[in-house]
Amino acid sequence: MAWPHDAYVGQKVVCIKFGQCWCGCIPPLLILNAVYTIKSIEYCFDQVGIELIEISTPTDHAGYSAGWFRPAQEKKTDISIFTAMLTPNLEKV
Repeated sequence: MAWPHDAYVGQKVVCIKFGQCWCGCIPPLLILNAVYTIKSIEYCFDQVGIELIEISTPTDHAGYSAGWFRPAQEKKTDISIFTAMLTPNLEKV
């Protein structure tokens, strides 16, 4: 399955839009293009709701629509060039 059905707790997501929650309440303010972390996931028929670690929500809040988010692109960090700079060159010129 594709996003959001393959979403997982701990996944980083980017807010791409927002509106009224699927439960009918007005959600705490989200920031467009901000990166959030999934705290929990709820499935209700064909709807997927997520709660976010970075935003405290009321206990009656059912979560945000997963359609308001997309998975964040994780950048792989390669520090090999920096570790090579720390290795002394013993070659004589």
